[in-house]
Amino acid sequence: MNKKSIKILTANISYLEKGEAELGTILFIHGNSFSSETFSEQFNSSLFEGYRLIALDLYGHGDSESLLNPFGYHLPQYAKLIAEFIKELELSNLVIAGHSLGGHIALELLAQKLEKISGVFVWGTPPLSNPIKEVGAFLPNPAGAYLYAPTLTEEEAIEFVSQCFGEWKDELNTMVKIVGKTSTDARPSLGASIGQLNFADEVKAIEQAPFPVAVVCASEDRFINADHFHNLTIQNLWEGSSHRLIGSHFCYMDHPEEFNQILLQYIQDQGELFFSNHNKVIVENDIVRIF
Repeated sequence: MNKKSIKILTANISYLEKGEAELGTILFIHGNSFSSETFSEQFNSSLFEGYRLIALDLYGHGDSESLLNPFGYHLPQYAKLIAEFIKELELSNLVIAGHSLGGHIALELLAQKLEKISGVFVWGTPPLSNPIKEVGAFLPNPAGAYLYAPTLTEEEAIEFVSQCFGEWKDELNTMVKIVGKTSTDARPSLGASIGQLNFADEVKAIEQAPFPVAVVCASEDRFINADHFHNLTIQNLWEGSSHRLIGSHFCYMDHPEEFNQILLQYIQDQGELFFSNHNKVIVENDIVRIF
């Protein structure tokens, strides 16, 4: 796994990269206040051998630089970042996997109908109409206010991370440090833009996509209402419905085996849309076999 950086628009963007794109590329986008470091369980999985894995730090997150414009942290700008990143790295045969805010960015990008994208997989991301109709998508949680606060005290950051993972463990101190790196402009700017409805209609974006879109939720998520996902009636969902996994808002970290399997299955199911050489991938006992 290599750590690199590239200048996109006005700021240097840090990203992680691993593997060759024999079967295609998976681009991971992290959630609000976190970074590419949260995808270690995916980068270390043998299931994704044969894929080029990339995870970037959004503007003002992780080791990426902040924007000069303090009001630029909104979904259209983040989507512009991803589009330029794809262009600069000449990515194609690409599935975007977005968590939470990263999922909303992926859906914002989906609305732009980029031809190089062959699939979108989101989790912890209830698709929103514009204007917003999905009032039951989110659970009341006092820590939710931290998503839009300019700064967090250490105690607030610990509480926020604890709610994200369902409980506090000492090893989560690393996540607290990542949260502490977030630009003081990023969270309030995002909150203000959502209040102004400055985002694409994500439901329409899914229904008009040229491929099925995977929407996944976690059964023990303390921010997102899993029952809301069960009742989704959006057309063009992968396998005709949303999917539920065990775990917290960070199910891809606390239950990586189940998460990695369903992500790989989605990629496989894209068939000719994803595999340029029409190879078939079979997973047996965590070993990838290519035919």
